[in-house]
Amino acid sequence: MLAWGIEEVEKAHLPLEDKVRGHIRMRGKAGEKCPRCGATIRKAGVLGYDSFFCPACQPDLLTKGLDWSKLPG
Repeated sequence: MLAWGIEEVEKAHLPLEDKVRGHIRMRGKAGEKCPRCGATIRKAGVLGYDSFFCPACQPDLLTKGLDWSKLPG
């Protein structure tokens, strides 16, 4: 998956300063259905940045007990 993302960014042929995000499946889609499982995509602030995720496909395995279901969004 990471190699695919790198290839997509390289295909864009843009300067390194430009953000290439068109290929990202979750970005900016809070409230919409996950393309994989149909659960609602959530948004959470992480270190001042927006993070978009599916709480069903991306369970909180490494979050030290953070309950994603209690986050606003």
